[in-house]
Amino acid sequence: MKVFLDSDVLIHVLNASENMLPTDVDVQYFTFQKNIYEYKFKLKQYLSDVTFIIQSIKCEEILQNDNVDFIKRKAYEIIRYVFYKKPYFNIKVLSYALKKYNLDFHLAKMSELFDLSDDEYLAGYIGEYSEVISYPFVQLDLFYMNLYKMMYLCFREIDKKIINYGISEILYQQVFDKEGYSLVEFIHDSQIPPKDLEIVLCAIKTHCVLFLSCDRQLVQKSVSLGFNRATTFKLCSNSSVFEDIRNAILEYKKIYY
Repeated sequence: MKVFLDSDVLIHVLNASENMLPTDVDVQYFTFQKNIYEYKFKLKQYLSDVTFIIQSIKCEEILQNDNVDFIKRKAYEIIRYVFYKKPYFNIKVLSYALKKYNLDFHLAKMSELFDLSDDEYLAGYIGEYSEVISYPFVQLDLFYMNLYKMMYLCFREIDKKIINYGISEILYQQVFDKEGYSLVEFIHDSQIPPKDLEIVLCAIKTHCVLFLSCDRQLVQKSVSLGFNRATTFKLCSNSSVFEDIRNAILEYKKIYY
């Protein structure tokens, strides 16, 4: 029995401190590559949010709320680890640089310098170490060089969590290289919102019998796919996701098994 997890359901699953999915031996969980990217992208958003970065560095109590999600907590921990790990970071200089320079550019730039150490990077500048390190753009580069490395370690942690929870990732090429119901037909024939087209097509083409989502509009519009479809859409509440998942699986089994 193939069960597809939409992006909002996946977020609840990955934010949980342990695997809360029903572990029936005949149930296989799937999600789309795009959904996993969306989850990881939230980390990038926090790591390029100037206000959040400065607050994280200055305030140790930013995460006192127990309801803080996994990604936000990880972003906070990464920022504080990187800043306090290196003695040469200065909050005033770094804050100035964060507000002055394009953070998206610096994050992309650090992907090109990923294999460099801090010392190798600094060696590329002319001048005394004590002078160069005080330059705002150098502080920002060094900060993001370390941030980028930690971000990728977090991505690996997320990937490992997905595997350990028994969720299979469906890649783009697995969906759009297959023959059958094309995206053009899908667009013309259904009322599925444009942002969800690829995800729904992914679930249908990989023969998932259950599609679980917290998106009420998407579930309502799924009736436009017709009543002969093999995929059943079920709405999960944000306040009771795991209970709704169990109930949806049990209900499906009662009807079709």
